[in-house]
Amino acid sequence: MNITPNSGYAVSTISIDGNQYINNGTSQPPENSTWLTVVLTDINGPHTIIVTFDTSSDGSGVADKYKLTVNATAGPGGKVSPETQKVVSGQDASVDITPDVGMAVDTITANDIEYVNDGKE
Repeated sequence: MNITPNSGYAVSTISIDGNQYINNGTSQPPENSTWLTVVLTDINGPHTIIVTFDTSSDGSGVADKYKLTVNATAGPGGKVSPETQKVVSGQDASVDITPDVGMAVDTITANDIEYVNDGKE
């Protein structure tokens, strides 16, 4: 069975005969399957397959509700982009830092750890 989410959506869950599989970016789909194709083998009776979808703001194939939010802010003298992004657990987040003309990055704080621009890197 092929599964095709509408544009802007991703598979959120697949349930097969009451066993639910959650597509949170780190979990596995049902055996012999992917999040877009369900394969049942050795069929000897009826089965019930239920697929749910939720919004996804990127091409990760993971619903936004399972992603972590990364927020970035800039002090006076520069900009960061993007200011907010959704990231699948275990994946990387990138933030562009652009100082205004005549300015330089002084410090970056991430998860309460401060990195000071001492001119050595």
